[in-house]
Amino acid sequence: MRALRRSTAVAAVMLLLLAVGGTASADEVLNSGLVYKSSDLCVNTTASISNPNGAVTSVTSVDSTTRVYVPIWKQWVECGRSFERPTMNMAASLVLLFYRFDTASWAECRSPINGGWVFNQVSMSSMWITWNWDGNPPLPPCGTAWYATYSGGAVYNGAWYGGWLPSGNMWFAWPFYAARGSAEQVRPAPPDWVRPDGSVDLAAAPSQIPVYDSAPSSPSGRRLAGYVPVRDVFALPSTPPSALLRSQRPLPAGVVVTTAPAHR
Repeated sequence: MRALRRSTAVAAVMLLLLAVGGTASADEVLNSGLVYKSSDLCVNTTASISNPNGAVTSVTSVDSTTRVYVPIWKQWVECGRSFERPTMNMAASLVLLFYRFDTASWAECRSPINGGWVFNQVSMSSMWITWNWDGNPPLPPCGTAWYATYSGGAVYNGAWYGGWLPSGNMWFAWPFYAARGSAEQVRPAPPDWVRPDGSVDLAAAPSQIPVYDSAPSSPSGRRLAGYVPVRDVFALPSTPPSALLRSQRPLPAGVVVTTAPAHR
């Protein structure tokens, strides 16, 4: 299988999306692209962050495709048809990042997924995972800040292949609708260790990043929970599907998984 290849066109688009915050609407910031491509497997990942009812909602989608032969063209077309994978052969993840203006750095806001991987429970070619930080009222989980979803997608095809993609930034404040217009801070740049194509540059990344828990009673809305190695957060799955089948774990609380079969 050939090594990972990313098109310059996709990289340029991603750079633009990172600079301005993704493909934005009033309620969602979205970014999508190939995180892995070879002659017989393509992995497409979409990362989004949105604010239904003022709450932070993060979504990761993963699509598995392969090449298809087109007789009229007498050639193979890469990424041309859905590639259904058996149980435990697809994986999705997300990390919720937020920007700390007091330290001018990005940190992780702990979610039920917390950088772990959610695997497909049935055969499929597409899967989505959704995490909604709800509440009454819906508070930003780690206080008023810019937030971004960093989404991971991976497909097993003899080994795990895939990568990560950022959504772009979205401003959340409390109370959301009253504060958004007046309190919004200058949009921060992406982390220095995120390349223009969205991948993580481990050589430029800090050895670890801080992780915060939600603390609504705290003035900042968050509480330091510890530190996590960047290499661990953004590592692809390492366990083969056969071992995953023997040790299936329940879904994290609050995480919704949606699947789609292959369309042949």
